[in-house]
Amino acid sequence: MLIISKKFIIIENYLLTIFIKIKNNINFKETDVNYKYFFKFYNILMTKKSKIIFIIGSNLGNRAANIEKATLLLKKKIFLENIKISKIYENKALLKPNSPSEWDMDFYNIALSANFDTKKFNPQKILKIIKDIEISIGRNDAVKKIWSPRIIDIDIAAIDNLVYAEEDLIIPHYSLLQRDFFLKTFSEIEPDWKYPIKGRFFLKKIIDIYKVFQEENPA
Repeated sequence: MLIISKKFIIIENYLLTIFIKIKNNINFKETDVNYKYFFKFYNILMTKKSKIIFIIGSNLGNRAANIEKATLLLKKKIFLENIKISKIYENKALLKPNSPSEWDMDFYNIALSANFDTKKFNPQKILKIIKDIEISIGRNDAVKKIWSPRIIDIDIAAIDNLVYAEEDLIIPHYSLLQRDFFLKTFSEIEPDWKYPIKGRFFLKKIIDIYKVFQEENPA
C-alpha cells in the first residue's frame, strides 16, 4: 500500500480545514492581489497527483487505430496529464494449449504513463472507465473466451508504489514480471519505477528487472 506518514495526513487535513474556512468566509475579489495565489495554493492542496502506467494491446481490426482511440479516451475520461507513450511493439499472442489456430494473431502493444488526480479516480473507478472504453471500441467479453483475439485490451500495470489486491483488480499487474511486452514497453517510458512488492525484485528498477528477464529468457 502507499506509505504516507500519519503526521503528513494530519497536517494536510488541518491545512485543508483552514483553507475551506477561509474560502467560505472571505469574499475575495478577482482584482485582489492575493486572489490568484490563494486559490492556486488551495487547488494544489485539494489535488493529489499520482502516476499510472497502462499497457494497451490489440490484435483485431486496425490495431494501431484501436490503440490510438483507447489512448485518447483514457486521456479524456481520466483527465490524464504529462502523458508518455512507448513505441508500438508487435508480439505473438499468448495462447493456451489447444487454442484454435485462428486465434494465433499478433498483437500490437504499447505502454502509456501519465499523471492523474487520485482524489477523483480510485482504482475501481479507473477499472470501470477502462471496461466502458473497451466496450465502446468494440470489445464484447460476453461472447469471447479467455485469451481469444480482442479488438482492445487495457491493463493497469502500476500506480506509483501502490499495492492493491481485489478479486477483479491487482496492482501491480499480476503478470508484470512474466510478460516481455509488459516489461519492454513499461521500462521504455518509466525506467526508474521501482517494484513495490517484497521479494526477489523488491524496490528494483523496472529497467533492471527487464534486463534480468532478458537474460533468463533469451529469444
